[in-house]
Amino acid sequence: MGLTEHGTHWGEWRGPQPDKPRKRHGRSRLAVDSPLMTLVEVALLLRIHRNTIYRLIRTGKVEGALRVGNDWRIEKRAIAKLVNGS
Repeated sequence: MGLTEHGTHWGEWRGPQPDKPRKRHGRSRLAVDSPLMTLVEVALLLRIHRNTIYRLIRTGKVEGALRVGNDWRIEKRAIAKLVNGS
């Protein structure tokens, strides 16, 4: 059996290597102090699926959602309002 670049036999998958950072495909992160979050960041924060966020935006339950090109940005105060139920 041949060896791969990770030193295992072909067909054996060890997953991502911890010493190799994952590529971000050219996307930069929002600044920590930014008042906006991406849809994916909100989904991770609230531990819900991104489609749930889309539904909340579509039904008007998230007031601070902004469309930027093909992406969404959501204001942090709108997320707090959604979580607190106010």
